[in-house]
Amino acid sequence: MGDGSGPRAAALTSLRMMLTAVGGRDYSRAAYERMLSRAGFASAERVPVASGVAAGVNGPLVARGGPAANA
Repeated sequence: MGDGSGPRAAALTSLRMMLTAVGGRDYSRAAYERMLSRAGFASAERVPVASGVAAGVNGPLVARGGPAANA
C-alpha cells in the first residue's frame, strides 16, 4: 500500500524491527529511492520475488549507477 500500512506481513515485520532493534526505524520505498538518488545512484528498481516465497515480501530494491560505478 502506498500509505506505508501494508501489506500486513511487511507492516508487522517493520513493527517488530522497530521494537527490537536499538534505534530501529522503518522507511517507505519512496524514502529509500530518495536516499539512493541523493547518494548519487541513477536508478532504483524493485525486483519481484517468486510468489509463495514469503507473505508480504516486497522484493529487494536494487540501485544502479551509483558512486562506485563512477569511480
